[in-house]
Amino acid sequence: SEGGNKGLNNLRLASHNRSIERYLKNTDDEKKIIETGGRIVQMADPVFREPDGNHIFSRAHFFSPFKYLFDIRMDTPVFNMIVLWLMTGFLYILLWFDGLRKLINFLSSGKSSRN
Repeated sequence: SEGGNKGLNNLRLASHNRSIERYLKNTDDEKKIIETGGRIVQMADPVFREPDGNHIFSRAHFFSPFKYLFDIRMDTPVFNMIVLWLMTGFLYILLWFDGLRKLINFLSSGKSSRN
């Protein structure tokens, strides 16, 4: 196995995808900076752009390198994992208390009373 800079360069060459790089860096778009709503927005290299909004409810773009959750800066994979665990917990509680059946019964009873 090769090590050092040569091994790292070989790994980069073997796993590099130019299409994904163009997509992530948005190099095909001719407009690198646009003005919208009285603001200047960076269109090129979105992976290096900071999220919009305040630090409590930030509106992070899809390839944001980090996101804010209640004024705590987190890397995107950590943020995504927290959101997935919260959703899993919510769905577990919903199943535990038979909430899905109750919701379906509630919606179907409301529908039949309108006819």
